[in-house]
Amino acid sequence: MKKCCAQILLTVFLLWAPAGAIAQTALLGINVDGAAPIQNSDVAEAREQAVRNALEKAISQAVDKVLDDQAAQERYQAVRSVVIGSSDKYINHYRLLSENRGAEDYSVSINAVVLMSLLKTDLAGLGVLSGEGLGVTTVRVFHRNLETYSRYEAFCKYLQSRSRLVKQLRPWRLEWRQAVFEVQVFGDPAALANELAQTGRYRVDVSRKEDRIMEIFLEDKEGVK
Repeated sequence: MKKCCAQILLTVFLLWAPAGAIAQTALLGINVDGAAPIQNSDVAEAREQAVRNALEKAISQAVDKVLDDQAAQERYQAVRSVVIGSSDKYINHYRLLSENRGAEDYSVSINAVVLMSLLKTDLAGLGVLSGEGLGVTTVRVFHRNLETYSRYEAFCKYLQSRSRLVKQLRPWRLEWRQAVFEVQVFGDPAALANELAQTGRYRVDVSRKEDRIMEIFLEDKEGVK
């Protein structure tokens, strides 16, 4: 029986700026304090929760720096729990500056380095920010094993619908059972792969070859048309 699931290969060529420029724009260091009550004499748990509290404050402060108007602030409140609940995702690293055990609580001060490019990309994807301020990266997408024209059309329409992530989609080359696109993406180009994975249509395998090339292998899940 003919296998009904098609495998799609997306090879994403990242056109990065120099590392120094990226470091200046993509990372933000923030000093924050955190605290948590000591419950049942569990000092270790209180310390962990105090650090967690500080990291969440760092993300909140980073978000405040990129929200550009009151409307964006209001949109953010609707998705705040999603962003704060994923605070580890946006912390590149942190350094403990001081800590103190009180009679009833544990407090810490940390310096947290936030991945601003990823945070901005996710905020844009959640509808909080416009993509215009994220910077644009060109990626090249290879859609292989196209069995029908309707699959090609559906793929194009999906990318075009992600207007907060995709600035421009340009068919670059059409071949036998393969379409190649050049796509201009706001923010972190890896977000394009994440968007495809989140559709639920594909099994995803990601590998990175060298610093400038990302390869993302996707295979249609059984039963998905």
